[in-house]
Amino acid sequence: MCVVAAYIGSRKAAPTLIEMLRREQGMGGGFYTGIATIHEGRLHYAKALGDLDTLLAETGAEQLPGTIGIAHGRSKSGGAREWSHPFVDDDSRLAYVANGMVGFFEGKTDQTVAAHAALARGERFRTAQADAIGSYPVLSDGSCIHMSEAMAHDISHRLTEANDLAEAMAGAFCATPAELVGLSIHLQSPTRIAACRINMPLTFGRDETGMYAATTALAFPESVSWTIPMAPNASAMVAADGVEIRPMAAPPAAVAPMLSADALSECVVSALRTGEPQTIAGLCKVTEQHWAAGCLDQPAMAVFETLTALSNEGKVRFDEVRVPGQYDRGTAPLTHIRWVD
Repeated sequence: MCVVAAYIGSRKAAPTLIEMLRREQGMGGGFYTGIATIHEGRLHYAKALGDLDTLLAETGAEQLPGTIGIAHGRSKSGGAREWSHPFVDDDSRLAYVANGMVGFFEGKTDQTVAAHAALARGERFRTAQADAIGSYPVLSDGSCIHMSEAMAHDISHRLTEANDLAEAMAGAFCATPAELVGLSIHLQSPTRIAACRINMPLTFGRDETGMYAATTALAFPESVSWTIPMAPNASAMVAADGVEIRPMAAPPAAVAPMLSADALSECVVSALRTGEPQTIAGLCKVTEQHWAAGCLDQPAMAVFETLTALSNEGKVRFDEVRVPGQYDRGTAPLTHIRWVD
Protein backbone atom coordinates (compact mmCIF):
# COMPACT_ATOMS: atom_id res chain seq x y z
CA MET A 1 0.00 0.00 0.00
CA CYS A 2 1.11 3.55 -0.80
CA VAL A 3 -0.04 7.02 0.31
CA VAL A 4 -1.16 9.95 -1.83
CA ALA A 5 -1.85 13.64 -1.26
CA ALA A 6 -3.10 16.66 -3.20
CA TYR A 7 -3.72 20.36 -2.69
CA ILE A 8 -5.21 23.23 -4.68
CA GLY A 9 -5.77 26.70 -3.26
CA SER A 10 -3.97 29.90 -2.34
CA ARG A 11 -1.04 28.36 -0.44
CA LYS A 12 2.14 27.15 -2.11
CA ALA A 13 1.45 23.54 -3.03
CA ALA A 14 4.92 22.00 -2.57
CA PRO A 15 5.44 22.73 1.17
CA THR A 16 1.78 21.87 1.80
CA LEU A 17 2.18 18.49 0.10
CA ILE A 18 5.43 17.84 1.96
CA GLU A 19 3.68 18.60 5.25
CA MET A 20 0.96 16.05 4.43
CA LEU A 21 3.44 13.41 3.31
CA ARG A 22 5.38 13.89 6.54
CA ARG A 23 2.26 12.91 8.49
CA GLU A 24 1.29 9.88 6.44
CA GLN A 25 4.41 8.41 4.79
CA GLY A 26 5.00 5.86 7.56
CA MET A 27 1.49 4.49 7.07
CA GLY A 28 2.24 3.10 3.64
CA GLY A 29 5.09 4.92 1.88
CA GLY A 30 8.59 6.18 2.62
CA PHE A 31 10.52 3.91 0.26
CA TYR A 32 10.03 6.11 -2.83
CA THR A 33 8.73 9.70 -2.75
CA GLY A 34 7.69 12.34 -5.26
CA ILE A 35 5.57 15.42 -5.95
CA ALA A 36 4.33 17.36 -8.99
CA THR A 37 2.96 20.88 -9.40
CA ILE A 38 1.70 23.14 -12.18
CA HIS A 39 2.75 26.76 -12.55
CA GLU A 40 2.53 29.21 -15.45
CA GLY A 41 1.82 26.58 -18.09
CA ARG A 42 4.51 24.12 -17.02
CA LEU A 43 4.48 20.82 -15.16
CA HIS A 44 7.16 20.57 -12.46
CA TYR A 45 8.03 17.36 -10.64
CA ALA A 46 10.67 15.76 -8.44
CA LYS A 47 11.09 12.24 -7.15
CA ALA A 48 13.59 10.08 -5.30
CA LEU A 49 14.31 6.53 -4.25
CA GLY A 50 13.88 7.01 -0.52
CA ASP A 51 11.76 8.79 2.07
CA LEU A 52 10.70 12.41 2.25
CA ASP A 53 14.01 13.52 3.76
CA THR A 54 15.80 11.87 0.83
CA LEU A 55 13.57 13.70 -1.64
CA LEU A 56 14.31 17.02 0.04
CA ALA A 57 18.05 16.34 0.23
CA GLU A 58 18.42 15.17 -3.39
CA THR A 59 16.00 17.47 -5.23
CA GLY A 60 14.51 20.93 -5.10
CA ALA A 61 11.07 19.50 -4.36
CA GLU A 62 10.22 22.04 -1.66
CA GLN A 63 10.82 24.89 -4.12
CA LEU A 64 8.54 23.63 -6.90
CA PRO A 65 6.30 26.54 -7.90
CA GLY A 66 2.53 26.65 -8.04
CA THR A 67 -0.56 26.37 -5.86
CA ILE A 68 -1.80 23.06 -7.28
CA GLY A 69 -0.08 19.71 -6.92
CA ILE A 70 -0.09 16.02 -6.07
CA ALA A 71 2.33 13.86 -4.04
CA HIS A 72 3.08 10.22 -3.34
CA GLY A 73 4.91 7.94 -0.92
CA ARG A 74 5.47 4.40 -2.20
CA SER A 75 5.79 1.07 -0.46
CA LYS A 76 8.77 -1.29 -0.74
CA SER A 77 8.07 -2.86 -4.10
CA GLY A 78 11.17 -2.68 -6.27
CA GLY A 79 12.50 -0.69 -9.19
CA ALA A 80 14.95 2.17 -9.58
CA ARG A 81 14.32 5.88 -9.05
CA GLU A 82 12.11 6.13 -12.14
CA TRP A 83 9.71 3.73 -10.41
CA SER A 84 8.85 6.50 -7.97
CA HIS A 85 5.60 8.38 -8.54
CA PRO A 86 4.55 10.71 -10.07
CA PHE A 87 4.53 9.33 -13.59
CA VAL A 88 4.28 11.75 -16.50
CA ASP A 89 3.20 11.42 -20.11
CA ASP A 90 5.50 11.86 -23.11
CA ASP A 91 4.77 15.57 -23.44
CA SER A 92 5.20 16.24 -19.70
CA ARG A 93 1.68 17.66 -19.58
CA LEU A 94 0.16 15.12 -17.18
CA ALA A 95 1.33 13.82 -13.80
CA TYR A 96 -0.31 10.82 -12.12
CA VAL A 97 0.03 9.12 -8.72
CA ALA A 98 -1.76 6.01 -7.49
CA ASN A 99 -2.19 3.61 -4.60
CA GLY A 100 -3.26 0.08 -5.35
CA MET A 101 -2.68 -3.45 -6.53
CA VAL A 102 -4.31 -5.91 -8.91
CA GLY A 103 -5.69 -7.92 -5.96
CA PHE A 104 -9.36 -8.82 -6.58
CA PHE A 105 -8.87 -8.43 -10.34
CA GLU A 106 -6.05 -10.97 -10.64
CA GLY A 107 -6.71 -12.97 -13.81
CA LYS A 108 -9.57 -10.63 -14.78
CA THR A 109 -7.52 -7.79 -16.26
CA ASP A 110 -4.65 -7.58 -18.73
CA GLN A 111 -2.22 -4.91 -17.62
CA THR A 112 -0.24 -5.06 -20.87
CA VAL A 113 -3.02 -3.84 -23.20
CA ALA A 114 -2.70 -0.15 -22.32
CA ALA A 115 1.11 -0.40 -22.38
CA HIS A 116 1.22 -1.98 -25.84
CA ALA A 117 -1.22 0.64 -27.12
CA ALA A 118 1.12 3.36 -25.84
CA LEU A 119 4.09 1.72 -27.55
CA ALA A 120 2.10 1.52 -30.79
CA ARG A 121 1.54 5.28 -30.54
CA GLY A 122 5.30 5.75 -30.29
CA GLU A 123 5.33 6.63 -26.59
CA ARG A 124 8.17 5.63 -24.29
CA PHE A 125 8.37 4.10 -20.84
CA ARG A 126 10.91 5.59 -18.46
CA THR A 127 10.44 2.62 -16.09
CA ALA A 128 11.28 -0.02 -18.73
CA GLN A 129 13.97 -2.41 -17.52
CA ALA A 130 15.25 -5.87 -18.42
CA ASP A 131 14.65 -7.52 -15.04
CA ALA A 132 11.14 -8.55 -13.99
CA ILE A 133 9.83 -7.08 -10.73
CA GLY A 134 7.13 -8.93 -8.83
CA SER A 135 3.87 -9.09 -10.76
CA TYR A 136 4.44 -5.89 -12.74
CA PRO A 137 3.64 -6.28 -16.45
CA VAL A 138 6.23 -7.64 -18.86
CA LEU A 139 5.85 -6.43 -22.43
CA SER A 140 6.34 -8.35 -25.68
CA ASP A 141 9.92 -7.07 -25.95
CA GLY A 142 10.71 -8.59 -22.54
CA SER A 143 10.91 -5.29 -20.67
CA CYS A 144 9.18 -4.82 -17.33
CA ILE A 145 7.34 -1.56 -16.61
CA HIS A 146 5.42 0.04 -13.77
CA MET A 147 1.69 -0.30 -14.45
CA SER A 148 1.01 3.20 -13.15
CA GLU A 149 3.20 4.62 -15.91
CA ALA A 150 1.08 2.76 -18.47
CA MET A 151 -2.01 4.19 -16.77
CA ALA A 152 -0.58 7.71 -17.05
CA HIS A 153 -0.12 7.22 -20.80
CA ASP A 154 -3.63 5.81 -21.13
CA ILE A 155 -5.24 8.70 -19.22
CA SER A 156 -3.34 11.24 -21.34
CA HIS A 157 -4.46 9.54 -24.55
CA ARG A 158 -8.09 9.30 -23.42
CA LEU A 159 -8.08 12.99 -22.56
CA THR A 160 -7.86 13.78 -26.29
CA GLU A 161 -11.41 12.36 -26.61
CA ALA A 162 -12.89 12.86 -23.13
CA ASN A 163 -14.66 15.96 -21.84
CA ASP A 164 -12.35 16.31 -18.85
CA LEU A 165 -9.55 14.71 -16.89
CA ALA A 166 -11.81 12.88 -14.42
CA GLU A 167 -13.69 11.27 -17.31
CA ALA A 168 -10.40 10.18 -18.88
CA MET A 169 -9.27 8.66 -15.57
CA ALA A 170 -12.54 6.78 -15.10
CA GLY A 171 -12.24 5.33 -18.60
CA ALA A 172 -8.69 4.15 -17.93
CA PHE A 173 -9.63 2.67 -14.54
CA CYS A 174 -12.53 0.71 -16.05
CA ALA A 175 -10.45 -0.51 -19.00
CA THR A 176 -7.68 -1.85 -16.71
CA PRO A 177 -9.35 -2.33 -13.32
CA ALA A 178 -7.43 -2.90 -10.11
CA GLU A 179 -7.88 -2.23 -6.41
CA LEU A 180 -6.97 1.36 -6.97
CA VAL A 181 -7.18 5.09 -6.25
CA GLY A 182 -5.41 7.76 -8.27
CA LEU A 183 -4.85 11.51 -8.60
CA SER A 184 -3.75 13.46 -11.65
CA ILE A 185 -3.05 16.99 -12.84
CA HIS A 186 -2.77 18.20 -16.44
CA LEU A 187 -1.78 21.45 -18.12
CA GLN A 188 -5.14 21.41 -19.93
CA SER A 189 -6.89 21.86 -16.55
CA PRO A 190 -4.46 23.94 -14.47
CA THR A 191 -7.07 24.78 -11.82
CA ARG A 192 -8.41 21.26 -11.25
CA ILE A 193 -7.16 18.01 -9.73
CA ALA A 194 -8.78 14.79 -10.94
CA ALA A 195 -9.35 11.81 -8.68
CA CYS A 196 -10.63 8.32 -9.34
CA ARG A 197 -11.35 5.68 -6.71
CA ILE A 198 -12.40 2.06 -6.97
CA ASN A 199 -11.81 0.88 -3.39
CA MET A 200 -8.50 2.13 -2.00
CA PRO A 201 -8.70 5.02 0.52
CA LEU A 202 -9.09 8.72 -0.26
CA THR A 203 -10.53 11.60 1.78
CA PHE A 204 -11.14 15.23 0.85
CA GLY A 205 -10.69 18.19 3.18
CA ARG A 206 -11.17 21.94 3.05
CA ASP A 207 -10.00 25.04 4.90
CA GLU A 208 -10.14 28.75 4.10
CA THR A 209 -7.18 28.43 1.70
CA GLY A 210 -8.43 25.61 -0.52
CA MET A 211 -9.06 21.88 -0.97
CA TYR A 212 -7.00 18.90 0.10
CA ALA A 213 -7.03 15.18 -0.67
CA ALA A 214 -5.07 12.42 1.03
CA THR A 215 -5.07 8.73 1.80
CA THR A 216 -6.23 9.66 5.30
CA ALA A 217 -7.58 12.78 7.00
CA LEU A 218 -4.77 12.24 9.52
CA ALA A 219 -2.50 13.87 6.92
CA PHE A 220 -4.44 17.16 6.85
CA PRO A 221 -3.21 20.28 8.65
CA GLU A 222 -5.10 21.38 11.76
CA SER A 223 -6.77 24.17 9.79
CA VAL A 224 -8.91 21.58 7.96
CA SER A 225 -12.26 21.22 9.72
CA TRP A 226 -14.46 19.95 6.84
CA THR A 227 -13.73 16.43 5.56
CA ILE A 228 -15.54 13.84 3.48
CA PRO A 229 -14.45 10.35 2.34
CA MET A 230 -14.60 9.78 -1.41
CA ALA A 231 -17.23 7.30 -2.56
CA PRO A 232 -16.03 4.05 -4.15
CA ASN A 233 -16.41 3.47 -7.90
CA ALA A 234 -16.35 7.22 -8.51
CA SER A 235 -14.34 9.98 -10.12
CA ALA A 236 -14.01 13.58 -8.99
CA MET A 237 -12.85 17.01 -10.06
CA VAL A 238 -11.33 19.06 -7.25
CA ALA A 239 -11.19 22.86 -7.40
CA ALA A 240 -9.99 25.36 -4.82
CA ASP A 241 -13.56 25.96 -3.63
CA GLY A 242 -15.02 22.46 -3.65
CA VAL A 243 -15.20 18.97 -5.12
CA GLU A 244 -17.59 17.36 -7.60
CA ILE A 245 -17.89 13.59 -7.16
CA ARG A 246 -19.42 11.48 -9.94
CA PRO A 247 -20.36 7.78 -9.94
CA MET A 248 -18.74 5.59 -12.57
CA ALA A 249 -21.27 4.77 -15.29
CA ALA A 250 -20.16 1.14 -15.47
CA PRO A 251 -18.01 0.25 -12.42
CA PRO A 252 -15.72 -2.76 -12.87
CA ALA A 253 -16.95 -4.54 -9.70
CA ALA A 254 -19.26 -4.01 -6.75
CA VAL A 255 -17.61 -2.58 -3.65
CA ALA A 256 -18.77 -3.79 -0.23
CA PRO A 257 -20.26 -1.13 2.07
CA MET A 258 -18.24 0.08 5.04
CA LEU A 259 -18.19 -2.11 8.13
CA SER A 260 -20.43 -1.29 11.07
CA ALA A 261 -19.11 0.39 14.20
CA ASP A 262 -19.61 -2.89 16.09
CA ALA A 263 -17.54 -4.86 13.58
CA LEU A 264 -14.74 -2.29 13.63
CA SER A 265 -14.75 -2.28 17.41
CA GLU A 266 -14.55 -6.06 17.46
CA CYS A 267 -11.48 -6.22 15.23
CA VAL A 268 -9.60 -2.91 14.99
CA VAL A 269 -10.21 -1.55 18.48
CA SER A 270 -9.68 -4.98 20.03
CA ALA A 271 -6.31 -5.33 18.28
CA LEU A 272 -5.24 -1.89 19.50
CA ARG A 273 -6.34 -2.58 23.07
CA THR A 274 -3.98 -5.55 23.35
CA GLY A 275 -1.24 -3.00 23.99
CA GLU A 276 0.89 -4.31 21.15
CA PRO A 277 1.96 -1.75 18.51
CA GLN A 278 -0.09 -2.11 15.33
CA THR A 279 0.57 -1.16 11.71
CA ILE A 280 -1.93 -0.14 9.05
CA ALA A 281 -1.31 -3.41 7.19
CA GLY A 282 -1.85 -5.43 10.35
CA LEU A 283 -5.08 -3.63 11.21
CA CYS A 284 -6.36 -4.14 7.66
CA LYS A 285 -5.72 -7.85 8.02
CA VAL A 286 -7.78 -8.19 11.21
CA THR A 287 -10.85 -6.87 9.35
CA GLU A 288 -10.78 -9.68 6.76
CA GLN A 289 -13.40 -11.91 8.38
CA HIS A 290 -16.00 -9.13 8.38
CA TRP A 291 -16.17 -8.41 4.65
CA ALA A 292 -18.79 -10.00 2.42
CA ALA A 293 -17.52 -12.59 -0.06
CA GLY A 294 -17.69 -12.03 -3.80
CA CYS A 295 -17.13 -8.30 -3.98
CA LEU A 296 -14.37 -5.77 -3.39
CA ASP A 297 -13.74 -4.85 0.21
CA GLN A 298 -12.23 -1.60 1.49
CA PRO A 299 -10.25 -2.44 4.63
CA ALA A 300 -7.78 0.45 4.40
CA MET A 301 -10.57 2.99 4.15
CA ALA A 302 -12.30 1.43 7.17
CA VAL A 303 -9.09 1.40 9.20
CA PHE A 304 -8.15 5.00 8.38
CA GLU A 305 -11.64 6.29 9.16
CA THR A 306 -11.58 4.42 12.48
CA LEU A 307 -8.12 5.71 13.40
CA THR A 308 -9.11 9.28 12.54
CA ALA A 309 -12.08 9.07 14.91
CA LEU A 310 -9.97 7.46 17.66
CA SER A 311 -7.23 10.07 17.21
CA ASN A 312 -9.79 12.88 17.51
CA GLU A 313 -10.89 11.29 20.80
CA GLY A 314 -7.28 11.02 22.03
CA LYS A 315 -7.45 7.23 22.21
CA VAL A 316 -4.49 6.39 19.95
CA ARG A 317 -1.04 7.76 19.29
CA PHE A 318 1.27 7.35 16.31
CA ASP A 319 4.96 6.51 16.80
CA GLU A 320 7.51 6.39 14.01
CA VAL A 321 10.16 3.67 13.87
CA ARG A 322 12.80 3.24 11.18
CA VAL A 323 13.16 0.14 9.01
CA PRO A 324 15.63 -0.70 6.21
CA GLY A 325 14.92 1.25 3.03
CA GLN A 326 14.55 -0.10 -0.49
CA TYR A 327 17.63 -2.16 -1.36
CA ASP A 328 18.83 -1.32 2.20
CA ARG A 329 19.42 2.23 0.98
CA GLY A 330 19.12 4.19 4.20
CA THR A 331 15.97 3.75 6.26
CA ALA A 332 12.26 4.32 5.80
CA PRO A 333 9.57 5.32 8.31
CA LEU A 334 7.02 2.87 9.66
CA THR A 335 4.13 4.11 11.79
CA HIS A 336 3.20 2.13 14.88
CA ILE A 337 -0.25 2.80 16.28
CA ARG A 338 -0.73 2.39 20.03
CA TRP A 339 -3.77 2.51 22.27
CA VAL A 340 -3.73 5.28 24.87
CA ASP A 341 -5.32 4.28 28.17
